Amino acid sequence: MTLLKRLHLWLIPILTFLVIIAGIAIYYQRIEGYKTLEVIKWQDKVTSAFNATNYEQHGISSMAHEVAGTIQFLRLTQNTSDIARRSFLEKYLSQLVEKPRIKALDGAQIFVIDELFTVVATSIKRGPFYFPTLPDEIYQRTFDTYVKISLGEPFLSDGFIYQSDNDQVRFSFVGAYDSKLFPEDPRAQVQKERTILITDAPLTHLTTLLNDIKSVTYVNADFSLANNNNNNIVSTREIKLSQTEDSLTNRTQLSFSSSKMTLTLSIQDNHYDSEKRRIALEVFGYIVAIEAILLFVIITIMRMRILKPISHLIDDIKAGGQELRYFKRSKGDDEISVLKNAYIDTLSKVKFEAEFDYLTRLANRRTFTSHIEKRIQCYANDNAFIIGWDIKDFRKINDLYGTNIGDRVLVAVAECLRTFIHNYQADLGMGCSDYSISRYGGNCFVAVVDVNHGDKIDSFIRQFESKRGNCVVVDGYTFNLDVAIAIFPLSLSERSELWQKGLEEAFNKSKQIRSRQALVIFDKKLARQLERRDEIEKILLSCSRNGEFELEFMPLIDAKTMLIKGMEVLIRCPSLLQFNTGPDEFIRIAEQANIISSIDQWVIENAFSSYQRMRNECNYQESISINVSALELYNVMFIDLLTKASRKYQIAPQKVVIEITETSYVKSTQDTIGMVEALRDLGFKVSLDDFGTGYTSINQLLHYPVDELKIDKSFVELIGSGSGNEKMLTSIIALAHTCGASVVGEGVEDSYQSHYLSNIGCDTLQGYVFSQPLAFDDFCQLYRTYDAEHYRDQVNDVSLINKKYSPMND
Repeated sequence: MTLLKRLHLWLIPILTFLVIIAGIAIYYQRIEGYKTLEVIKWQDKVTSAFNATNYEQHGISSMAHEVAGTIQFLRLTQNTSDIARRSFLEKYLSQLVEKPRIKALDGAQIFVIDELFTVVATSIKRGPFYFPTLPDEIYQRTFDTYVKISLGEPFLSDGFIYQSDNDQVRFSFVGAYDSKLFPEDPRAQVQKERTILITDAPLTHLTTLLNDIKSVTYVNADFSLANNNNNNIVSTREIKLSQTEDSLTNRTQLSFSSSKMTLTLSIQDNHYDSEKRRIALEVFGYIVAIEAILLFVIITIMRMRILKPISHLIDDIKAGGQELRYFKRSKGDDEISVLKNAYIDTLSKVKFEAEFDYLTRLANRRTFTSHIEKRIQCYANDNAFIIGWDIKDFRKINDLYGTNIGDRVLVAVAECLRTFIHNYQADLGMGCSDYSISRYGGNCFVAVVDVNHGDKIDSFIRQFESKRGNCVVVDGYTFNLDVAIAIFPLSLSERSELWQKGLEEAFNKSKQIRSRQALVIFDKKLARQLERRDEIEKILLSCSRNGEFELEFMPLIDAKTMLIKGMEVLIRCPSLLQFNTGPDEFIRIAEQANIISSIDQWVIENAFSSYQRMRNECNYQESISINVSALELYNVMFIDLLTKASRKYQIAPQKVVIEITETSYVKSTQDTIGMVEALRDLGFKVSLDDFGTGYTSINQLLHYPVDELKIDKSFVELIGSGSGNEKMLTSIIALAHTCGASVVGEGVEDSYQSHYLSNIGCDTLQGYVFSQPLAFDDFCQLYRTYDAEHYRDQVNDVSLINKKYSPMND
């Protein structure tokens, strides 16, 4: 079946169905719109009448307040039995209702009733023999008020709405006043002998509304008065409207209620029959016309814009086959041309996303690496350099301003870098490939640049940094970015992978320089350092596999008794003696090479084994301190390793102190803090090593619940130098004790340092003044022959000789 036949088979029924659905929706929408307009019309009428009634009631109640507040009313009601006074009062009331503002109420009446419930005066004058009486509708309400006053119940004023015999809606305001007391006086509300004043007038707008409703045949009204008459005024905000649809009686009900009355309107649906017929015919005509037009337009477009181009595309495919290289971009704007071009664009986009960074549109790391390796294979001269820019502390921008601003900063830097390098290379008459500039990492950019002479690379860096300073402005924020700059000359690329390690080494050196624009060029010196690190890494890897390490032990001395209270286990690597490197260097390399866990495992296993031997051979019962990398706080198997070793060698966890080193590399998180807490819960003690160095010393002490901290030897070395370092030591010890941690002073070289640290509260001492790190047998010999009295005498001698320098005299 051809496409055109399938089009006729499916399009016509579907289009007809959709047009009918749309027509039905339009029909019901217009009917509902017409009904809504009718409802809104009656809502406006009723709301306006209710609002007008509100003001009319205000006028009637105000008329009562006006009469009750006049001197004439007060004087004339003091003695209502006086005929002259009553006559004068009636005349006054008759004149009052003739005033324009009261006459506007159209039929206002005023009644005055004395304490015997007798109408003594009224504004109605029907002749000399007329005896005023109350209308029946007012009489009952007023009598109830009279009874309430007679019983001494509190009453001041009240109002109510009623319908008269002629279906007129009226409002009566009833007030009880004592002519000798102010209305505000509380006694005036409970006096039994008070004059009752009634003002009564029609509610014109409400009466007119009810008459209008009666004149309409399709609307039925049900008007009723509420029993609750405690409020004198009907506020517009008190009008409540509810609308319901009664499907059984085919009518819409609108209910308006206030505190004094309720009006329910029922609008019959047969009122809309004629309008429904008119709208149905109109919508049917629209449906037929629209469907005919749509069918004609769609079929014509399908023939001209789809069927015909498809035929041409099929011919092109038959002629060119299925090889993509035979497809050329089409210059037309028809659907098939767009489809062909979109296919080509999709292939190009896939290639772009695979080779370029989605944010900065620079080459990604993999593409740049491939580009450099190909270039090194082809040529590498003395004037070609790989330059890297690493933005320092970029995470602060994301934390302070959000990742959106951070991304825009990266885009601005990338655009500045791209523009500058393109222009720079163009000025030298050289090309610049899209693959030669890359976003190498999250906030790291690299580029390969050709210069005229090697000594011009510094000038290139200065020019770019000057240009970049005016680029990084986002949403009014100016970012003065600190960058680490690394340069690798391509002429040093003896191996294809050397440039990556060399660039990384230059970056590491650059980040250690505390400067806004730290620049390091990878040279032969760094190359030798890199070779040294590679050799050390290879040796460490071999030693970790074969266990070719040694342990030495250094005693920990109680600062008060000078007795050995523990020992620290130190790792040594004999294979690295040729490089003259110690743990301070090779532990950091092991962490970078991800072999530190296997080394820590070897240290723990052999430290526990040595402790067991020492306990058996020389009766050693003190604690043992083991150094581990802070990266172990991320190792979920670390606690299991400790507990297994503890059970295996029968060593109580309370005897083991875990010293965490390089804590500045570890972020305090719930996981790391939880690891420390778990170690302590099992009985192990935790110590912070090298306290006082790095940026996180105080932060680590506050965040990690440790038992001990070791003051770095750089602080101890300055004791007695007069540099003010003693006050810092005192503060550190006080802070540690406040946090519940003991303090170890390491690097104690002489007796004066020992004496000073003991006097300022240091708990434990460690250093060459007591002993150097010893092998197993030597430490056992020291433990057996150790003379604490000798060291106490040395400290006492120092305290006498250097008494004037003692911190107790500071």
